[in-house]
This record gives sequence, C-alpha cells and structure tokens, in this order.
Amino acid sequence: MKKESNALEQLELWNILYPNKPLQIGCKVKVHPDCPYQTDWNDEYIITGLCVDYHRDCKLNITIADHLTDAGSDGWGAGDLVAA
Repeated sequence: MKKESNALEQLELWNILYPNKPLQIGCKVKVHPDCPYQTDWNDEYIITGLCVDYHRDCKLNITIADHLTDAGSDGWGAGDLVAA
C-alpha cells in the first residue's frame, strides 16, 4: 500500500487486501513487516482510533494499542499495518 495515498484510497486498498476485516475501531492488526518500526511493535494490536488528518493531505491517522482502554500510539497509516 502506498504511503502517499489519501484516506479514501487507503480504505479502498485495505478493503481489497482484507475483504473480511474492515479497517475500524476494534480491528486486530499487526505492524507491516516492511515498516521500519516493526521490530519494536511485533505483537498484535487493536485499532482504538481512526481519523483523517487534514493537515497531512487527508491521510489516515490510526491509533493502535494493546487493548481498547489503553491510550495507544497514533500516527500509523493503513500502509503501516496488516490485518491480524
């Protein structure tokens, strides 16, 4: 998935790659093996936040966490993650 894709393109590509796992809060994900942060984030996570960042060319800004009540870490894009 291209990092420079806008939110709509990222959602469409996610739905093609993972048709039975919609990109939504509660979705279980892992960090993509090609992501430079994968070695630090090698567990399974839950999406706890999802928004469009209008200051970054309308890209998705995804928050992932260990569980739903955790504050988590934001700044992830759809290209950084894979469905678990």
